[in-house]
Amino acid sequence: MDFLIILALSFEHGLPVQEPVASQEEALTELLEKPDPLLAEWRKKVFLHLLDLEFTAHPRLESAWALLAKTGGDSDQANLLLFRRRNGLELGKVSPRESAESALERGLALWGNQDKETCREVFEAAAEKWPHDPRFIRNLQWLTEDPPPVVDLRAEPREAAWVVLAARHPQD
Repeated sequence: MDFLIILALSFEHGLPVQEPVASQEEALTELLEKPDPLLAEWRKKVFLHLLDLEFTAHPRLESAWALLAKTGGDSDQANLLLFRRRNGLELGKVSPRESAESALERGLALWGNQDKETCREVFEAAAEKWPHDPRFIRNLQWLTEDPPPVVDLRAEPREAAWVVLAARHPQD
């Protein structure tokens, strides 16, 4: 109720009211026309617009993801790979700056393309390179349908499904 009174008074007395926000597409285009990828606030705004526009046909989505990847860390590289993977685009060459996140995206892309042997090799190499990251071993176990050695009774549904899948399709 108080909000309505304040709103009515603001219109009656000519108080400034915020202008409508430009569309997501226009806002992204405006940001890309004046790129400042080393500025954290600029990166955050671009990232949020990209998330909102992810499944649209905006012509500059890939170039915006690429700009963030070029000037950012491994998570930015992984986001570009994820965008390309979701849109059926070529992933490109492995960058020397890529790390665990990007390796995971590349492995998942191979799996999605049914290149399970190369996917297995990528996950095995990544598991050796980043032994602290359990995602590579877990994905290898899903890929090969190997059951985990032990399943906690409080395990997540995904882990329970993994055990059932492995039991139904034992490897020779």
